[in-house]
Amino acid sequence: MERDIDTICTHLCEFLSKHILAEGIEFDRNRAFSDLDVDSLSLIELLLFVERRFGIRIPESHLTRENLHSVAALAHCVLELDQGKGAECGSSSHDDAESNPTYRR
Repeated sequence: MERDIDTICTHLCEFLSKHILAEGIEFDRNRAFSDLDVDSLSLIELLLFVERRFGIRIPESHLTRENLHSVAALAHCVLELDQGKGAECGSSSHDDAESNPTYRR
């Protein structure tokens, strides 16, 4: 399965839109989960989705404020873990201005 940041973000945004967020909520990959009222149980659902969809379990050491800030941040962590660079997760800003569609539930 080909994995790049845009593909991961698209899957995460679609899951959020279909299963977690209320109807009418517009968001993009850089919007903070806290701004979307995503609570801890919803984050667990999202992490379980990552395990099912990508076959990647995010270790407890990577469940940081930085990695769980937004779809973009989580997607970067998933990609880095997939590429064997897990120690780098959360080490830099993950705002993606380039390919950043807006999603609506």
